[in-house]
Amino acid sequence: MTVNYVADDLMQPLRQGRILELRQTPAVIEDTATRRRWALPYAAVIVAPPPRLKSHRTPHRHHLERSGLTSWWGIPSPSRIST
Repeated sequence: MTVNYVADDLMQPLRQGRILELRQTPAVIEDTATRRRWALPYAAVIVAPPPRLKSHRTPHRHHLERSGLTSWWGIPSPSRIST
């Protein structure tokens, strides 16, 4: 899992690495650029949130009724079917 972490210099930007091992108190992180390994306290590790998926929104009912459909699958409303 790729994470960002705070290295030995707090004034530098966050570094990127991957978790190799989770111990009782530290996490072992391998820097992706230098392959250097760090045993860091969990407070120094910043786990990025997973990417957000686009929500699959269905049309509102009033939009369906105005278009003559009862569902977003394209089934026509019974009142719109001519006999």
